[in-house]
Amino acid sequence: MNVNDCDVRFQLDSAADVNTICKRYIRKEQVKLSTITLRMWNKTPMKPIGEVHLKLINPKNGDETMATLVVVPNGHMNLLGLDTIRRMGLITVNDDRFIAKVETQKIGDLGEITLKVDENVPAKTLPSRKLPLSLQDDVKKEIDKLVERQVLIPVTEPSKWVSQMAVVRKPNGKLRICIDPQPLNTALMREHYKLPTLDDVLPKLANAKIFSRLDVREAYWHVKLDKESSDLTTMITPFGRYRWARLPFGLKVSSEIFQRKLTEALGDIEGVFTIADDIIVAGCGRTNEEALIDNDRKLKKLFQRCNDHNILLNEEKKEVGLTEITFHGHRITREGVKVDDVKVKAIHEIPCPTDVSGVKRLCGMVQYMAKFLPDLANDLAPIRELTKKDVPWIWSDECNMAFQRVKKRLTEAPILAYFDVNKEVVLQVDSSKSGLGAVLLQEGKPVEFASRALKPLECNWAQIEKEALSMLYGLERFDQYTYGR
Repeated sequence: MNVNDCDVRFQLDSAADVNTICKRYIRKEQVKLSTITLRMWNKTPMKPIGEVHLKLINPKNGDETMATLVVVPNGHMNLLGLDTIRRMGLITVNDDRFIAKVETQKIGDLGEITLKVDENVPAKTLPSRKLPLSLQDDVKKEIDKLVERQVLIPVTEPSKWVSQMAVVRKPNGKLRICIDPQPLNTALMREHYKLPTLDDVLPKLANAKIFSRLDVREAYWHVKLDKESSDLTTMITPFGRYRWARLPFGLKVSSEIFQRKLTEALGDIEGVFTIADDIIVAGCGRTNEEALIDNDRKLKKLFQRCNDHNILLNEEKKEVGLTEITFHGHRITREGVKVDDVKVKAIHEIPCPTDVSGVKRLCGMVQYMAKFLPDLANDLAPIRELTKKDVPWIWSDECNMAFQRVKKRLTEAPILAYFDVNKEVVLQVDSSKSGLGAVLLQEGKPVEFASRALKPLECNWAQIEKEALSMLYGLERFDQYTYGR
């Protein structure tokens, strides 16, 4: 659209109640105060800069429309809401063609697979678990839905393998029906397919400025099971036996099989990366506009590939054309990787542990963000001591100070740079009486921190030996970056 003699790229959003435009396209004197509070895709509120009433010109046909646009900070998407795009004739809503009946939700299809089992492991048939009376009606309805969608198939003939059912309540309150395949997992033979991690993806985002994130809907169900494999997944419920026609959650082979199938379908698309059921698209360019165009081009190719391979995406979780996204517990930005504020908040709000289990839970939460925290091993040393045998439980002032120090470091966590294979690498290491630390640097910016506690025997080493050990630790810890340099 042409606005203020500028060509402005808008995204048509039929779910939006207002139009938005970035500050750079608006003259200061045009902006009026606004009482509107915008609600973002993640439900967080945003106070706009103001609003303007301007003429929009469609350059293709010359049509003109006056519209009110909410002015937002640069970096956000320019949006046209439903009312404006209908007035400009960009979409037509045929109300008479809406139907009240909702058809059964489609399921994706990445092909059929065969599960392999070790024939030396004897088959097991387990009894049905008791189901609380308060859940029985809801569970039966959910099972009936899965039967209607042909995810579950009723079984009446004898079965060699019979697993138990597990019922999980999702965050939205709905029930998830799962198989509890503990005995079956002992017999299933894995593919040992390499599962990608965030560390595999981050170095490939060095030149990205615009990001999109998508989610595969009902991911594992994209993979069909042949009849023999489906029989292996028979599970018993209070309402009879059922076998899974689609790859169920819980099998030890499910993640590897799905990841392989998804990678085979999408792995060769430039700038598109998959981890489990998450897909990230990286738009590159010298400017945000160039990166946005690149991101759109890659998205179109991704959508076409998904259509060709019957991959269904979750529209509710789609995030497109953003300068920052949250991906696997990290905030991915053009400047680098930031610690996720949600995880920081969770640790700030966690009370002091009252037992060993609480300490282990705390250490696990903090360890997930270890790459942002220098000298974490030393900081956690007093707290970690409480997990050792024969150490009495005393949450001392030293433990509390260590806990507060970790919280403070998380608040001050630096932005980590994306690793660039073309830049010089500097490895800095250090050692103390109880731990080793290392940091990988490029152009003076940290790429990742790492640390570990010294073993009891290592604590007795001479300081020069500890320093040598810290160098070995740093090189081994960052081997994927330092090898061959």
